[in-house]
Amino acid sequence: MIRLLLLFLVGIILAVSTPRLFNKAPAGLLQPITADSPADHTYTLRARVDALPSVKRPYLDLHHEALPGFKNQQGEVIGMNEMVMGFPYLAPGVSLDGLAPGDPVEFTMEMRFTAKPRFLITRLTELPADTKLNLGTLEE
Repeated sequence: MIRLLLLFLVGIILAVSTPRLFNKAPAGLLQPITADSPADHTYTLRARVDALPSVKRPYLDLHHEALPGFKNQQGEVIGMNEMVMGFPYLAPGVSLDGLAPGDPVEFTMEMRFTAKPRFLITRLTELPADTKLNLGTLEE
């Protein structure tokens, strides 16, 4: 009986710690992360929450509107189409509390081309439920 209990406890410990040991759950969503370098660009976008983080997929998935002013690494404006992006990192003070898939949000994202984190959400605000977003249907 004691052996079974010990095996059960070891199993629980491994189940909880394994994602961290193998970097399958970035620490950014488990604990806030602060960038070590300034952002190359900062953008504010509107989006729909597609999925909240989970153990299997530790990202906040946002389907954001097109970003016509997006700049590449050389600073050229190339734009970005609407898309679903997975964000593994949130800045301190950014909360997902009260959000659910389908909610419209506005968020500010810092972009770094050569430093980590590449994408960092620094602000996330839920918009009124009846907010009309300029989103099409993406083919997967």
